[in-house]
Amino acid sequence: MELQKVFLNLKDFGFVYFDHIGAKTKAGKTIDTELYLVDRTKLIQCNVRDITERKKKETDLRLYHENLAETIKKNTAKLKDKIHELEPMMVEKQMSELKETIKELEEQVASLKKPGTN
Repeated sequence: MELQKVFLNLKDFGFVYFDHIGAKTKAGKTIDTELYLVDRTKLIQCNVRDITERKKKETDLRLYHENLAETIKKNTAKLKDKIHELEPMMVEKQMSELKETIKELEEQVASLKKPGTN
């Protein structure tokens, strides 16, 4: 933003805030800063805070969430594939159990029909 616009905003609103501005330290290191200017009529107060570490942690957290989302997506796809693979086996097992139950019931009915087995 141009300095003239900054001062106009400062005059109109009484303050100007920038949440991310790169700055160089005396040692030549580039840091991330946030800048807050307050108009005190005859004096402009300027607060600058080093937010380099916070920005790094925000980036790390964003990357972690992206990786986590990708891992969840991959694992969900694997689980869906496994469920699809297991479904026929589950149906087959249920059919086998059902056939066994039918056989037992048929034996019970057959024993009821035999004379002298009351």
